[in-house]
Amino acid sequence: MQLKLTMLATVLSIFSPFLWATSPSFDCDKARGQVEEHICKDAALAAIDVKMKKVYEQALQNIPDSERSTMKAMQRGWIKGRNECWKGQDERACIEYAYKSRIVDLQVAGGLIEVPSPVGFNCQHMADKPVTVVFYNQTDPASAMITVGDDQALAFSTRTASGARYDGQNVSLWEHQGEASLEWFGTKMQCQAIKQAAVNASGDAFSFSALKNTAYQGFESGAYRRVVLNNGLWVGEPYQPGGAIAPQVMLIDGIKATGDLNGDGEDEAVVLLNYAPGGTGQFLNLAVMSKSGAQVSGKADNIATIFVGDRVRVRNLQIKNGKIVLGVVQVGPKDSICCPGEVAERVWQLNGTTLQEVESNKQTSRLSPETLAGNSWVLESWRYGESAYQSKPITLSFQDNKFVGQSGCNRYFATVKAGGMPGDISVSPPGSTRKACQDPKLSKNENRFLKQLADVHQFSYFAGKLALSYGQGNHYGVMIFSLDSSLKSE
Repeated sequence: MQLKLTMLATVLSIFSPFLWATSPSFDCDKARGQVEEHICKDAALAAIDVKMKKVYEQALQNIPDSERSTMKAMQRGWIKGRNECWKGQDERACIEYAYKSRIVDLQVAGGLIEVPSPVGFNCQHMADKPVTVVFYNQTDPASAMITVGDDQALAFSTRTASGARYDGQNVSLWEHQGEASLEWFGTKMQCQAIKQAAVNASGDAFSFSALKNTAYQGFESGAYRRVVLNNGLWVGEPYQPGGAIAPQVMLIDGIKATGDLNGDGEDEAVVLLNYAPGGTGQFLNLAVMSKSGAQVSGKADNIATIFVGDRVRVRNLQIKNGKIVLGVVQVGPKDSICCPGEVAERVWQLNGTTLQEVESNKQTSRLSPETLAGNSWVLESWRYGESAYQSKPITLSFQDNKFVGQSGCNRYFATVKAGGMPGDISVSPPGSTRKACQDPKLSKNENRFLKQLADVHQFSYFAGKLALSYGQGNHYGVMIFSLDSSLKSE
């Protein structure tokens, strides 16, 4: 008898991780309603419930204390909505979509993923409505936030022979090299990427269009050391057959530097790549590209790649005096991995096909509102995927502990105070001049900007852009600003 018990204990100890992996984050003995009972009986749904809880806890830790009660209330509201899935035609599909969508929402709201620039599309039947897509290649699975006019829908990557396909509730998007087919709540249309078409016409091996569809190396030993991107993304095979976790490499769009790095009189290009091996890490890499073989293949060669760090936020990228200079916000000696607060300059020089980091002459500092001083920014998007372009750009600078700039028709100012965590700030209600806007659209956008500015509680960087996170009640978002060298500091 003792032997049997010992053997049983051994078997349970070996297989206990698998048993736990099929249990959701809540107690199934206390399951409330049909939906929770369904989750308890479905191993895949139980696993995604555990994942969502982990992401929720990470997001909760990554936001200001003052916002946590709101996020908790929204989480309770989401649970109530999830529990209504029994009313749908396909209960399981409804539950799975609810979890996937909530995970992306939490990753964005909690600043857990780096957000790329939106891609604009010209689509049939949508001449009066802008169509933009934000491709979240860091989510698992990859996802796309599709915005048509004032409406948004989230779709998730599915396997396809070529290009990229995303499916959601009543929406689907297939995209390949700037051409797209969009089905939007029963309306089917063909679309053309606005920026992509212009880049494709250049024929430049250093264009983002070309760099998004070439080979890179230096990420892992073995099978994944060399990868070929397709429209800026490579996804490897799942670590477990049929599993959802797989390595990914993504080109960070919108930021690169060109210059001569080896003294041969020819320019090289430096780009940034995010390598996600499948866990929570987001590993930033520098890649040097050469046109040495472009005359034959039409594509640049990746001659050197180097790891920069985990969850590094990029302020700027330049080539100065034959060296790569990268301005970053990174994890300092006393920072937690979620919340980098050290502002630093990193420098590399190219020796043959090897990048060697050299000491910078600039000292590190802490992330604070003063970090923004000396630059002027122009508002690029109101939130992810919603362009803020207008005839009179909205600008922002930091001077004398204030945000100042043009809100469209008027000048504004608002006092800024630093919070307890790196990047946390509070902004006073803005004051402004009182010039009347002749254009109703400019007036509407001006009011919207000043309201959102007053609700800003955090700033950060990604890909050389400034991100101001705002939120109050159920209205949350991130305003994206591009550094504009043509604008003088206010």
